[in-house]
Amino acid sequence: MKDEIITFTIKDNGQGFPDTDTINSAKGFGLELVKILSQQIGSDISFSNDNGAKVIIVLNKTLSRKQ
Repeated sequence: MKDEIITFTIKDNGQGFPDTDTINSAKGFGLELVKILSQQIGSDISFSNDNGAKVIIVLNKTLSRKQ
């Protein structure tokens, strides 16, 4: 078995998130969907502003290879 980390970064150049400190308690449908889906796949998710909105999803994936 081999442990791998897969990182997805989604970024735009818009206004960004209004307040990244309270983003985890936000109840908007889009953010709720992203949080639920990332929880289902066992990933960590973070939100930040970097000249626009930035979302990073980190997935620890264990792969099995037959040799």
